[in-house]
Amino acid sequence: MVSGQLKSTAFISRNFTFASSSLNLDRDERTNARDDDPTTNKLIYNMTLPSLTLSFQQFTLMPAAPGGRRGNTFSDILRNTYFGQSYAFSNTRSERELDKTRSYSASGSWKLDLRPPRIWILNLSAGTSASHRWVSVRNWGDMLDSNDQLVPFDAETQTTTPSFALNASAGTTLYGIFNLGLGRLEALRHTLRFNTSYSWRPNIGQKQVKSESYGFSLGNRFDMKYLGIGDDDSTLVSKKLDGLIDWSLNTSYNPDAPTESRWANVGSTLNFRPSSNRALNFKVNNTIDPYAWRVIFTQINYGFNLQGRINTGANTETQADERSDAIDRLGGQPPEHFLWRRLHRFRAGKRGSGSGPHRRRSLSALAPGGQFLLQSSRRHRREHGQGQSDLHGLRDA
Repeated sequence: MVSGQLKSTAFISRNFTFASSSLNLDRDERTNARDDDPTTNKLIYNMTLPSLTLSFQQFTLMPAAPGGRRGNTFSDILRNTYFGQSYAFSNTRSERELDKTRSYSASGSWKLDLRPPRIWILNLSAGTSASHRWVSVRNWGDMLDSNDQLVPFDAETQTTTPSFALNASAGTTLYGIFNLGLGRLEALRHTLRFNTSYSWRPNIGQKQVKSESYGFSLGNRFDMKYLGIGDDDSTLVSKKLDGLIDWSLNTSYNPDAPTESRWANVGSTLNFRPSSNRALNFKVNNTIDPYAWRVIFTQINYGFNLQGRINTGANTETQADERSDAIDRLGGQPPEHFLWRRLHRFRAGKRGSGSGPHRRRSLSALAPGGQFLLQSSRRHRREHGQGQSDLHGLRDA
């Protein structure tokens, strides 16, 4: 018996002016999974039919004032308050050798964010978020009891999980430029970002436990300006290297935790990119114990990228067009040019001479052999195709 696994997935997404949605279908089937041993209870298939998500675009509680006008304090708060919402639904089914499971889930989330304009050097924000999730699971089939006997069962459970939270944050970004003038190094720009946040979650019966926490993050970025060789010639020009060094630190504080564990581990991330084309980069992640102040975890990632072209020896020569010797024996200008020039002169001097047969006779009288040439060309093209027959007809004419 050959075991195997069949997986199929279908995914559809669509963006609208007011929302975005996605539809996902998938099935995972284990072929030849059934056996005669009821204790294994192997998985036969698991499928999601369907999984649907719908997210609406954020909008302000009050539109912007027309003509750039300024309103009162209350209206300004509403114009800087954003509301967002999203919904999800899924239907999951699975089957094992002894039992089957069907699960429905639906959820919705809503949030309000107040993002006023910057106050001095501070970027302030505050908001609230809420969500509700409902899950219904039914499991039925057979199960083994303590005596290894199959017993039928049918169980169904429903659970709801609400959540509610308040949050606020304050941050600032400072810049500093250092003019160095050391060789080709002209200047360094230092960007310092500091952010602190607060989150509070109330007690909602047995569904949510009261908690609060503070978050802190610090980021440093160094950009470089230097003299480098230009792309067109060897002249030195000013160039920029953004993100030469990126170093960030983050941690959190939980006042409800025991005293010896209120401060979380400090995370440190250092990125070094010495090349403007990102061909070489290094990344070092560290986890630091805030109480012993020692590194308890280190991870180093590096990458090297090569780009270019390789000449595989392809022949790029252009083949010259061949010219028939019969054309050279004609001499002078090409016959088509000669006939059209004669025809142009004839039309200029004989305006209004009529059309149809009269014009064909005039052309024949004007250029003896010309009518024979055109008729011969049409005849040979019909019987033999284009070739040297047209040239022979012209030469005989």
